[in-house]
Amino acid sequence: MKALIDASAIIDFMHGDENLRKIISEVDEIFVSSLTAYEVLVGEKEGKRATETDAFLDEFISVSFEKQHMKKACEISRILSKKGKMINLIDLMVAGQALSIGAAIITNDRDYEHVSDISELKTIFVR
Repeated sequence: MKALIDASAIIDFMHGDENLRKIISEVDEIFVSSLTAYEVLVGEKEGKRATETDAFLDEFISVSFEKQHMKKACEISRILSKKGKMINLIDLMVAGQALSIGAAIITNDRDYEHVSDISELKTIFVR
């Protein structure tokens, strides 16, 4: 199975939540979006913690945001908007990436449930 790891799971892991390690060990390929990397790293101050977070992100296959991801994110946004359920922009974009590459989302963010309700997105909650 392929999975794309979300910022919420990474942030919780960096704050000591070890549940992510077990999930990672059960997944064949783990990807991280360049958007997620930005979201995580922008919140880190310079120093040891930022270096550790950057090294942790390097353990995963990086996925840049491409045109096909944008199109899928727009499709998700339109459907959710019609249903009166919106999620934040970066989560929409990451969901578009996951669907485009055929990956599940590893997350602690319940907003992805809205995407799972209207698509084939599989959501793996860390906790």
